[in-house]
Amino acid sequence: MIDPELWILVHDGDAVTAARQPNLPPEVAAYLAVHPSEGVRGALAANPGVPAAELDALMRDVPRVRQCAVCNPSLPLATIQQLASDEDSEARCDVTANPGTPTSILRKLAKDPDYFVRRAAQSALRERNP
Repeated sequence: MIDPELWILVHDGDAVTAARQPNLPPEVAAYLAVHPSEGVRGALAANPGVPAAELDALMRDVPRVRQCAVCNPSLPLATIQQLASDEDSEARCDVTANPGTPTSILRKLAKDPDYFVRRAAQSALRERNP
């Protein structure tokens, strides 16, 4: 078993740097997922290599961390679909920034009743189809 604190020390001794490592061991990810710093948890949530269990837990964290998790390209399609229909307009808006969000969902969100969701979805569609 890997000692998470030792692993972090080997990676510059900085928990944020460690959380961004693509080869993050599951034990370290679990340790960082409950770190007291939102910045560390946010960096972990944005890491495409974070294990699914930790990503799922980070989706229920504070808004700043959740936003990082929503933008994670490894976010499961089922979660993206759920967020695209969320009653919270911020969740719908955040999902437009995920590179894994299907074009069909972006098209739907481009007609959303919320101005900011519409605008974010339209912008994402333009970026994909310049």
